[in-house]
Parts: sequence; structure tokens; C-alpha cells
Amino acid sequence: MKNTPHRSNLMLPALLLLAGTDAQAASGLHMWGAGPTLSTIAWPGAYPNSFPKSTQDEDPNPRNNLESVKGDAALAGRGLIYLSNKQRIGARLNLGFGGGYRATTLTVEYEKSIFRQDNINVFVGGGIGVGKLKFAQGENGTLSTNTYNTRLQIGAIYRDKQGRKNAADDRAYEIALFATPIGFNGPETYEYGNVTVQDPDSASTFAFLTSDDSDNQKLNGSLYNPTIGIEVSVLFGDFTSPKKKKKKNR
Repeated sequence: MKNTPHRSNLMLPALLLLAGTDAQAASGLHMWGAGPTLSTIAWPGAYPNSFPKSTQDEDPNPRNNLESVKGDAALAGRGLIYLSNKQRIGARLNLGFGGGYRATTLTVEYEKSIFRQDNINVFVGGGIGVGKLKFAQGENGTLSTNTYNTRLQIGAIYRDKQGRKNAADDRAYEIALFATPIGFNGPETYEYGNVTVQDPDSASTFAFLTSDDSDNQKLNGSLYNPTIGIEVSVLFGDFTSPKKKKKKNR
């Protein structure tokens, strides 16, 4: 094996240079913010809409054993970058929980303002994301899968600006309605006692249309979307719009 310390020494200045470049770029942002978000699924009243069922009669059936979750909650870390007063992009890492339910989702988003009055904006937009979903309910078994998500949202935000540009001492408060209209999931796995029912890696919803039985689902019929929810966010950063520079007369 070759020694690599000299490579680390070469990389360190490059990393410091990149960090400095990023810091300079951050200072020129229109506005930005980051902070926590608390949310819950309002519809359906019990999540999910439908658990999958086993395609083989001899296999344990998650639809008969697992219980839908009521009273869920989710906590997210969220970041926003304003491209202008009316456009912004964002990302969030969302952690959902309740009644053995666990969901981890990373989403990237784009939103546009449809109403602006003083420090109040109404944004509408959406995003896409990936995640993991798990229902661990003890003797009832454990169901897990990967998810591919879409998201629509409309929210009103109030910018409590302090007036010092790039001082990161502003705050913002937002309330929003969101929906996950369409979503897809990967192969599902259900563990019940000493028995594991697992979709093959090549499983898909339409695999039954082919003559190859090796990619048929062992679990099907799950419905994790659509959902509708509500969320509140508290954000910290720079929410003071930069002043337009006046043109000097010659």
C-alpha cells in the first residue's frame, strides 16, 4: 500500500481556498436563513393510507398485523437561499416519528412569491426528495423501504429584520400547508418473528407483466401517498433585502 500523507498536505490548502471562496460567496447572498421546522400529517388521519400485503398465502401479512399511526410528528432542519425577493431555493432534512413510525427524508425545493407586502411574503412551490421509511411495531413486525418523494407547499412568512445587512441577526416565522401528491418506494422488507418477506432488488410495480417471475413483488398494494400536512418554522439569518444602488450622474 502506498503512503498518502503528502496527498493530505496538498489537499489542505485546496480545502482552505474553497472554504474562503464559499465564505465570500455567502457574503454576497441576497438573503438566507436556516432553522428548525415542526410538522404533522393532517390527512390521512392514520398513516399510511395502506400497508402492503403478502402475495404468498404462507407468508405473514403486514396489512393484517401492522397498525396505522395516529398523532405523528416530524422535526426538520431547513435552509433557505433567496435568489431575489420573489424567488428562493431550499433544502431540508426531515425526521418523522410516532407509534413505531420512522421516516427520514432529504428534500430540495424551489418556491416563488405570489404575494408581498412589507415584511410578509406568501410563497408557493415544491420539491423532490429521497428517504427511508420504517414501521417497527414489536411483535407485529417491522416494515421498511426506501422512498422517492414529491412535495407541494404554500406558506406565509414574516421577516423580523433587524436592518443590519449580512449580520445574521434577523429572524423569520413561517406557517405552511404541504402535500405529497405522488411518491414511489423501492423494494419493501417485512420482518415478522424469525420470518423475513423481502421483495427482490429488481422488483417493480409492473413486474408481473413480464414472463420472468424472479422480479415479482413479494409485497404489494402499499400506499404511502398522497398526504396533506401543516408545519411551522423559525428561521435565523439575514432576511433584510439589500438596498438598490443608486446610479451616479456623470
